[in-house]
Amino acid sequence: MISRCLSAAAVMLGACVVSAAGGVSAHAQGVDDDWLINGSVFGQVEYRDCAGDDGACAFGENEADAFGELDIRFSRQISQFENWRGSFFGAVDPSEFRGRSDLLSAERFSLVGERGGGAIPWRVELGDYFGFTSLRTLQLPLKGARAEIQLQDNASSPFHSLQVFGGTTARSYNDALSEQFDDTLVAGASHLMELPGGLSLVATGYAASQDTAQGTLHSGVFSLAGAQDFSVADHALELEAEISALLGETLDGATKRSKGGTAVSASLSGRNETGLRYGARFEDFSNTYRPVGAAVTPDRQFWETRVGHVFDGIGDAELRYQGFRDARSTANQVDTDTFRFSGSWVDLFEGAGGAGTIDAFWRETQSSNGATSNEAWSADVVTNWALTQDWTGVARLQVQQTEDKSVADVDRSTVLGDLSASRRIIWGDVSGTIAPGIVLRRERVGSQRIMAAGPRVAASLFTDDGHSLTGDASVLFQEGHRGATDTRDVSARGRYSFTNGPHTVALTGQFRSNDPDPGRFGSAWQIAASYQFQFATRIAAGQGGTGLASERISTPAGVGPLAPGVPDITTLALDGDVVLAEEQLSISGFGNPVRLGGAMIYLGRYFERIEQRQRLVLEAPSKALDRAGLIIEFATGARTTREQTYNDVLDELVRHYGAPERVIEDGRFGPQVESDLQNGAFRRIVKWQQPGGVLRFGIPARFDGTFRMELQFAAGFPTIANPFWSFDTVR
Repeated sequence: MISRCLSAAAVMLGACVVSAAGGVSAHAQGVDDDWLINGSVFGQVEYRDCAGDDGACAFGENEADAFGELDIRFSRQISQFENWRGSFFGAVDPSEFRGRSDLLSAERFSLVGERGGGAIPWRVELGDYFGFTSLRTLQLPLKGARAEIQLQDNASSPFHSLQVFGGTTARSYNDALSEQFDDTLVAGASHLMELPGGLSLVATGYAASQDTAQGTLHSGVFSLAGAQDFSVADHALELEAEISALLGETLDGATKRSKGGTAVSASLSGRNETGLRYGARFEDFSNTYRPVGAAVTPDRQFWETRVGHVFDGIGDAELRYQGFRDARSTANQVDTDTFRFSGSWVDLFEGAGGAGTIDAFWRETQSSNGATSNEAWSADVVTNWALTQDWTGVARLQVQQTEDKSVADVDRSTVLGDLSASRRIIWGDVSGTIAPGIVLRRERVGSQRIMAAGPRVAASLFTDDGHSLTGDASVLFQEGHRGATDTRDVSARGRYSFTNGPHTVALTGQFRSNDPDPGRFGSAWQIAASYQFQFATRIAAGQGGTGLASERISTPAGVGPLAPGVPDITTLALDGDVVLAEEQLSISGFGNPVRLGGAMIYLGRYFERIEQRQRLVLEAPSKALDRAGLIIEFATGARTTREQTYNDVLDELVRHYGAPERVIEDGRFGPQVESDLQNGAFRRIVKWQQPGGVLRFGIPARFDGTFRMELQFAAGFPTIANPFWSFDTVR
């Protein structure tokens, strides 16, 4: 079903019915209508240094630096169904290292009010919000305003949601109020109509103004989308389609064009109770379809078919075909065909234990003029098994081969083996995990040969009284033949923190060196000390309440795109007995987990339409469940960019959980994105407030340098200034 993003018609309708029976005061309903204010103050001092080769300055140039951040959130529940809430985030930062241009920066502010009592339920947002209509039209954070009203006579009549929105993509309010205010402006409206019988229709239109080196571009995007749920025999089916048009000016490279463009998409997906799932999708983007608000690849046709099966208690398997035709309006079209097989298993052979995943693909790319012609294939197998009661082993084998058939004729191949083990540690009130490992890699690029090997170790320790220590160190020796370079790479990272009530102090250090032969030695290191104070207070707001409204207008309707029978991670009881969560997942067919320290890892497909490798994680350092979440890898050999992959996953999450309460997007997916993530210059954090906790999606930094997406549900999270919020024990 097309996500209602900002609506929950069923809940609203109930609110309107109760409201018609008469208003009830907040105190009569047992609602505490005081203002609740909480937040944090964060400060950090750091020093960065590099020596030798300038290319080794992974953490920035030599300098001392300091910055501070203030994060405030406030809310008031006026009545059982009416509420106001908001937030403010600002920074003091004298350095441009993290992309800030002013000493004092007001980066984010939001104020949201919603009420469903009376004849017309409404919702208004001021400040920062996530502008979303569809993946192909608008999907980006905005600073501005949005308002919505909802109309429905009764449960059997059509449901209508009317929305108007506008804003700018400025990074901070400093930028928005400066002469650069009109860099990118968006203003539009949408109308969602849901009819009895499962048919949904959405009409969207917005105008955009964007400043570029070629002048200001003015354009408009208009879209009509529809979805229909239906069933045939025991198969549940969903049909979706969207047609979009762009009118006005776009950029084709450095050329300004005034020709409009179009986009067409259609998909059909289905499943049945036996575990069969399948789908097909088609997309077509014209060369001049380049909307300001969406990350799409113009001049591309795309088609996909997939079929898979979930085997209860064993695992799952899926075969997927994808075809791309790029530069299709030119004389030199580029066609790409990809066949991908993926699967997972748990205790496949009775009594043997263990679990694993496989991801394999074959891809052929061919251009019309023959300048691009290659075949590539890859197989990636990861297995986990219990070595002893305390030790768990992990083995990975990845083989990649690219055959270049063009004039360049540069073939490539890589064989990578990775062995590691982890042991959970409990010494009195100290608990944690230690994980040694070794990596072996053989590469061939043309006539060159490279052999590489090296050990690594990762560890995490926690105490009951608030101390924590995490770290990772590795050495990689590379021996080159036939012109390839010998190198020695060393990296080490560590973080110590102590939390006492609302106070948290932390020390962080990173080191990296590269010693090529022949070549110039280079090294870089960074140390930082930080302090965080968290606060919460209550301000009396007096008596009263003014009727009933939707309890959570932003709560989505529908079952969403979860795989069949999978429980939502937000329904797993936090701070409860972890055995209950394990039972829920076992009933859904996930089988037995792999245990790594205090984490339990389930291999399988959680979101059905996300093709990337997924791992479901339950984190329980003690008997209570602290966090539940999902690790989503960026696919090897994907035809789409990392940014497009991230947006695709976010689109699925918005379809299921509705419009997020908060979106933080700092920095860009550039060539240095991994180091930018470590330094705090790149951030991707999306937040949904859910009953019982907070749902967070994004790309967390890790001490082992892994770049991946994670979705986590927990009672709370560290300040957004701390990029290290990953599942540390799960590599």
